[in-house]
Amino acid sequence: MVRALKTFLKDLFFIANRRPLGARASILSYHNIGTDRAFFTVHPAVLEKQLRYLQEKKYTVVFLSELIRRLRAGGNVEGCIALTFNDGFESVHADVLPLLRKYAMPASVFTTVEYLDTNIQTSDGFTFKTLSVSSVRELIASGLVEFFPQTQHRQPLDGVAFEQAAARVEQARKDLESVIKRSASVFAYPKGRYTHKLVEYLRTNAWDGAVTTAEGLVSGQTDPFLLPRNSIDSRTTFTQFKGKVEGTIDAYVARRAK
Repeated sequence: MVRALKTFLKDLFFIANRRPLGARASILSYHNIGTDRAFFTVHPAVLEKQLRYLQEKKYTVVFLSELIRRLRAGGNVEGCIALTFNDGFESVHADVLPLLRKYAMPASVFTTVEYLDTNIQTSDGFTFKTLSVSSVRELIASGLVEFFPQTQHRQPLDGVAFEQAAARVEQARKDLESVIKRSASVFAYPKGRYTHKLVEYLRTNAWDGAVTTAEGLVSGQTDPFLLPRNSIDSRTTFTQFKGKVEGTIDAYVARRAK
């Protein structure tokens, strides 16, 4: 009952505060796609509805790497959407790839080699299969999916010594690049947590950018190493989804910060 009320009030805010995306871009953050009841799982039919909406509204869906390239070059990011998927669930191959092909849209996946060819068990008892190496290579061969690193076990880096944090970041990149046989120079801060020193390390050590878990939109003034992402999960209504690819999400973030 309480959750339903919160959802209703959030939807009401998004409806009352609709505004265009304008010259900004939105990075969407997904985890698993499937029919289970884990909170971070989005049903395949819901994902398809969302992708169809992006197509109908003529958003420009780009690789995250392309969005970052435009941002770093001072280029135009107006109307751009980047689809990102975390942790490398097998559903990216089984459920997401067919939809990417259908709608001719690219996506970016953050994973670590420790998560390949294994199972992930959540704290609430769900078990999920992860991508195999062969699936990763098939996804890359499709031309619609790129891969970037997370650190092992997604352990936050703000609580460890800087030297250890930097070593973990570089090892994650090295390990993933050995599998995908190409550059992987965008990082996902584990749990969205980072230190100023780590941000500056990435900036000066051949990385192109990094993503956080903070919500909001990307503009020409956004730091490529502190990119916000808008979370999409089982509790994200279609009204909220539309607000997260429009300017509404910035209004919502500003309201919550008060």
